[in-house]
Amino acid sequence: MTINKRINNFANGFLFLLFISCGEKKPSSGNVVPPIKIAPFEFSLVDYNYSLAYNVRYILTEKELIILYGDELERPDGKITLLEKKNNVLLDTILPPSEDLLRLSRIDLDSLKSLYSNDCISDGMQLMVQFKKDNKEKKIRIRNYHQPEIGSAIETINSIVPEKYKIHYDKNSLIKEMEECK
Repeated sequence: MTINKRINNFANGFLFLLFISCGEKKPSSGNVVPPIKIAPFEFSLVDYNYSLAYNVRYILTEKELIILYGDELERPDGKITLLEKKNNVLLDTILPPSEDLLRLSRIDLDSLKSLYSNDCISDGMQLMVQFKKDNKEKKIRIRNYHQPEIGSAIETINSIVPEKYKIHYDKNSLIKEMEECK
């Protein structure tokens, strides 16, 4: 066999193997898992630091998470005071579909109250949440209170972000303080 025939046979064999390996592959179990389809939503949480006059805004959607540093504070009358008009992007990340995001997209906005507060504590955690989906919008104020759906959203955010951007949210402590308040 000449060198040209050997090269030709090798090339044909290689192309045949390449053709077979590029063919359609089926899962070995036969089960096909459909992709997760998540309805559009926007969960926005603002964590105010009144003593240092700044806030951190977390915007979580079915597709991404954005964290903004801002220099606006909410006044007691509910209006926003702009110290300077600037927001800085601290984090912007694309998210793959997940069961956590699917669960958040299914929260019934009508079931949420506008205020969750532990009236036994006058200082501490103060969060403002805005939830949008299905052409509806719900604004929710959280004051030292564990609300399961909001807590789940915070836990989802905290599972994504680096330590320095985690939202301080101690579920067990909040539940304990709520029980002691009764």
